[in-house]
Amino acid sequence: MCLLLLVATLPAWGDVSGSATSGLGDNYQLTLGESDGTGSSVEIRLVFASERFEVRADEPALVFIGTVDEHTPDGMLVHYTLTVESVIRTGVHASAAGGGGQTQTIQRVQTGTQSSARLRLGEAIEILSIGERTYSLKISEM
Repeated sequence: MCLLLLVATLPAWGDVSGSATSGLGDNYQLTLGESDGTGSSVEIRLVFASERFEVRADEPALVFIGTVDEHTPDGMLVHYTLTVESVIRTGVHASAAGGGGQTQTIQRVQTGTQSSARLRLGEAIEILSIGERTYSLKISEM
């Protein structure tokens, strides 16, 4: 398992002054998990105290942006946009050099979703499934 831990307190949407105008009062950890169906998984963990969060990562290639509403007895409402990049192997071709070798063609494809989910503290839910890849989301109070 690969783990990427990011810590951020970002300003609220639209606030470019650099100071968060509406914090959550406590620190929370948001965990985005990716599993590829072969037992390999990646977790991205973000610690935050403001309503807005943003993660841009190269490995795995993804953008995860959103906002979190204050904690209620039913959990926290997370509004998010998740964009991931996948590699698709499109075929094997004879090498143009004539040496009998082969080259494999790959194509990079971006897939994304924009949605909302109500998360209970400490409970993970699956938010997206693409083929054998699944993405889950969990929020915890620090």
